[in-house]
Amino acid sequence: MIDVRPWFERFPDLLAWELARFVARELSAAVDEDARAAGRLVIHSAVTYRGEEVPLQVAYPSEYPELPPVVYGPAGLLSRHQHPFGGNFCLLERPLDDWKAQEWGGADLVTQQLRRLLADAEQGEDVVRGNEAPMPEPATAHFQYARDASVLVPADLVDPDGDGGVLTLARLRPRLFLVQAVGTRATTDAAADTGEQKTERLRVPWRRLACPPLDAGPAGASVHAWILEHHPDLLSRPVPRRLRGKGRIPQPPRVEIAALTFPEEAGADGSERQAWLFLYVDHGVKPEARALLHAQHLDERELRRRTPELGGLARARVVVAGAGTMGAHVAVELAKAGVGRFDILDFDRLELGNIVRHRLDLGSVGDPKAEAVASACQRSNPYCEAEGHHLRFGEDEWPAGRSPLERVAALLDGAHLLVEATGSHQVAQFLGRVAGEADVPMVSGWMTDGLVGAEFVRCLPGRTACFTCLTTAHRTGALPQADRGIGASVVVQGCSHPTVSGAGLDATEAAAILTRMAVGTLAPAGGYPDADWDYAAVSFRRRPDDAERPRMAVASLPLNPDCDACRAAAGSTGTR
Repeated sequence: MIDVRPWFERFPDLLAWELARFVARELSAAVDEDARAAGRLVIHSAVTYRGEEVPLQVAYPSEYPELPPVVYGPAGLLSRHQHPFGGNFCLLERPLDDWKAQEWGGADLVTQQLRRLLADAEQGEDVVRGNEAPMPEPATAHFQYARDASVLVPADLVDPDGDGGVLTLARLRPRLFLVQAVGTRATTDAAADTGEQKTERLRVPWRRLACPPLDAGPAGASVHAWILEHHPDLLSRPVPRRLRGKGRIPQPPRVEIAALTFPEEAGADGSERQAWLFLYVDHGVKPEARALLHAQHLDERELRRRTPELGGLARARVVVAGAGTMGAHVAVELAKAGVGRFDILDFDRLELGNIVRHRLDLGSVGDPKAEAVASACQRSNPYCEAEGHHLRFGEDEWPAGRSPLERVAALLDGAHLLVEATGSHQVAQFLGRVAGEADVPMVSGWMTDGLVGAEFVRCLPGRTACFTCLTTAHRTGALPQADRGIGASVVVQGCSHPTVSGAGLDATEAAAILTRMAVGTLAPAGGYPDADWDYAAVSFRRRPDDAERPRMAVASLPLNPDCDACRAAAGSTGTR
């Protein structure tokens, strides 16, 4: 049973050590008895700053000693590295990782980190900036937001013209809004078309400020009071309760939103960006609800700066054949990686049983897989284009008016990569052939019975063996093979819908391997490393040092000089 008593009761020796550290560091230390009675430890101490004594509070979390205490001083003492409202200092670059648990105590945090920060601050802000970690301190990070509410601000509307006016918000979901226009200027950002049904539009007054409104306080109620005092034209005045409902008194709308925009720090170099603060007021509840909505920039740069190794993938066009368990995962992960255009091919719908291992969930049951996975790609990356195509290989009638071969040929024209994840070796053989003829690289992956293993291949026209040579080498045992599940069951829903049993966690790992192979083949400008092999067999339940069959075995696939297809491809340039 876990002992949930306060840490200083469970570890009295640790408390004694903590207090002794304050003495050793020549710091005063007085335990807050009221806090202690409530199960918390707070130690009152002090340091000298600019010749005066500054009171401190060192507050310890329940997870001490693994997690660090928080040191508070008078709010506004420092212009950097101190919360403007709470007064807590920022003393560790990564608080949960840089804390020297059981080496440092609270006194060490004060002497090693806070005193150094105060010494820098006495010399001026330039010295503080010169010794700080390279990260900005945006003012909007200090406000208290509703946990379930946000406003998306498209990049082309972040810094509108003028000092104020009216903007148009579309309510996408009960607590998610999108800025569609500022005045007569509407966003042209394609990502602003989220595909969500827009049932309500709100006209919201906004005002430009010269600096962040830190004197407004951190919470919705305090910002509400500040706006009524300094910019009363942005909101309705509260109606006294005794006059509410009276016909002669103008009643405010049920919901009001007001917006403030101001410059804030964007980079450690002091560069700035325009920030937004949205106040949501609901007059129809008691007490009146006032909350800050978290503004988020709808900007592709916000996505791509988190994946610098994957630069340039927005120009890539990928065809994904098969939107099942593996293909769906690969498509969505490639969308997250930044691929700009997808064509998803499949003929099937999502069955309820599929969701045990599919990227889609209960909300997509019954939907065509190709279209549903295309939508999932766009939800994961609003800056990509994705189209689902109902296409069934082997049809002897062509509802679309063109044969599957003609349709695949048209989709491969201009594509940079074909991802084959149909689970059919015959279809893979066909697609390998037409991809080679189209001079388009192909990566293919399939799982063995029971999903206990998976195999992967990459065919690069003019660089590797063709898919036919690969299958010959595989059939004759010239290539390593993955484990097959013994006694794996086959679930059949008619002869056209066979599927094997297996766990989604194994399928997800296989999809990750195929995705890495796809990204490496696309060769992003950011330098994501490519594999030095073109075939892999993975047995998920083997040890890496298994002498019989290692967990992962790889091989290269050189061109076959005796194969006409390989020789013909050797004269091509490839699109890799």
